[in-house]
Amino acid sequence: MATLTLERGLSTVLDTYLNNNNLSTNYGSTSPLQIGTALEGKNAAVCRALLRFDLSLIPAGSSINSATLTLTNTGSGAVLIANGFELRRVTQQNWTEAGATWSTYNGTSNWNVPGGDTSLVNSSTVTLAHAGDNVVFNDANVVALITDAIANRANLLQLLVKRASEPGTQDFGAFYSSENGTPANRPTLVVAYTPPASLRPAPFSSGFQDLVGNLF
Repeated sequence: MATLTLERGLSTVLDTYLNNNNLSTNYGSTSPLQIGTALEGKNAAVCRALLRFDLSLIPAGSSINSATLTLTNTGSGAVLIANGFELRRVTQQNWTEAGATWSTYNGTSNWNVPGGDTSLVNSSTVTLAHAGDNVVFNDANVVALITDAIANRANLLQLLVKRASEPGTQDFGAFYSSENGTPANRPTLVVAYTPPASLRPAPFSSGFQDLVGNLF
């Protein structure tokens, strides 16, 4: 079994967040990522994060054994721990880090649904024990999303993270983006996989035989 760690600097990772209080503003070069409902003046702004991981370093034909996606909490948010964080697959493959906004996926073309086009198939939800905890997705649905991305999405795992409920009261997390200067703080995907048999090392044999002809 092999393990691959994906984060910006080691592989192609893109991220941004969307804000329904600023419909045409792009946050692709911004850190941190905001997820949830933040109060901006008198307005409640709903924010959602977009993430893209390039899985092409995983050999074709591999079996995905486990996977862990981690968003590192800056501690500067205002998280209500009873409300979960939800992970969904993004169905609009062509969103761009430098162009995506609440209204558009690339700065010019509209999402079918403002705030991001997503699928609930294999979605995953986690809750935090404490407001400052990291958000960690590591269930079987994450494995299913990765398997699907390799088989059907040109090796691109495209994700949206939102609060399970998006109320009008303040309830948001702030998480380091891939632009953060400390690599360990950036969004990280760790994938454990078994390569296809054709890429596995052959069983070792010294080439010597014992008295009954067995190789050892």
